[in-house]
Amino acid sequence: MQIILKLTTACNLNCVYCSEGDVESKTLPKEIFFKLVDEFPAVLEQNQSKDAEFLFHGGEPLLYGRDNLKILIDYAREHLKNYNVRFLMQSNGTLIDEDWINFFKAENISVGISLDGYSELHDKNRRTKDNEPTAEKVLQNLKLMREAGLNSGTLMVLNSAEEIDIDKLFNFICENKLQPKIHSVIPCGRAANRKDSAEVYDAWIEIMKKLFEKSLAEDVPKIIQPLDEMMD
Repeated sequence: MQIILKLTTACNLNCVYCSEGDVESKTLPKEIFFKLVDEFPAVLEQNQSKDAEFLFHGGEPLLYGRDNLKILIDYAREHLKNYNVRFLMQSNGTLIDEDWINFFKAENISVGISLDGYSELHDKNRRTKDNEPTAEKVLQNLKLMREAGLNSGTLMVLNSAEEIDIDKLFNFICENKLQPKIHSVIPCGRAANRKDSAEVYDAWIEIMKKLFEKSLAEDVPKIIQPLDEMMD
């Protein structure tokens, strides 16, 4: 069973379609996490499960800090000794450095990185609060993680109402050895006022069909979700 934990609503980016929107910055109190861990065994037993997964989310979860995160992880491991405990994280990837990489390795944290396609697509929507592009930094940090022996999945949110070069997107995925989950932008947060959801979802379906056709034509191994799940 997986529990998604929003460690903080704070973020260092200003993404156009941020699902959090413009909310007040808040941080998860440690006491709430402790209470969750204490009560988790009852839920697991009821569901006849021995798997306890914690997915650290945000905002940007790295802003929660390594020391604070270490406290949560140690508490969970200590109080869930009889269960298979795993830790995952979804990050925008811009703040990752050698210290964080060492932390991920030491604590055995699987990290997913948000990367919304090739640079022009990504940088159109995922920029810093000073309106600076971020794609180059994210790709650079992905490379650092791989060099350290950490394989990371990527989460792509595509604003499929925009023009997307399918060939360029597919080549970008292959050339950077990505294993993305591709979602469409949804009308919530900063995108809450969008009125084109039907068009966005229809366009997303067409994009996924074209990517699937290309993966078959070029005999590329399974790399793109949810296409692979559907085929399985």
